[in-house]
Amino acid sequence: MFAQSGATESEALVAKKDWSNDQVYKVVEQMPRFPGCEELEGSEQDRKRCASDKLFEYISENLVYPEDALKQGIEGMAVVSFVIRSDSSVTDVKIVRDLAGGCGDSAASMVEGMNDLTEKWIPGSKDGENVSCIYTLPVTFRLKKK
Repeated sequence: MFAQSGATESEALVAKKDWSNDQVYKVVEQMPRFPGCEELEGSEQDRKRCASDKLFEYISENLVYPEDALKQGIEGMAVVSFVIRSDSSVTDVKIVRDLAGGCGDSAASMVEGMNDLTEKWIPGSKDGENVSCIYTLPVTFRLKKK
């Protein structure tokens, strides 16, 4: 888990669980889905599209553009990978591609904040069972033009 001082109680509980024997899948029948669209009428494709929109909304509201990156005019894409566990928790947050100015750390911190959401990720499933899956998230940092 991404090191951060002042971890919340939910983060502490996730960190204490021993996941060492838990297989992590890259691709499963039903991939993990960001929460908020479970009650949506319509097809699975409609729920996936809704979940993608909700994830984008979460990023927009929770991603902090680092002060150093702002000062230096840094733009680009950071990539963060993490595991959505079978219990819906988010663990093993890693910066796969970083930008200067603290952008990777900011993206990782935003992902860790997902453990504090009221509604949790819908875990991936394989053969009808919830399983742990790796998820890779590109995060774009773009300055507003004056």
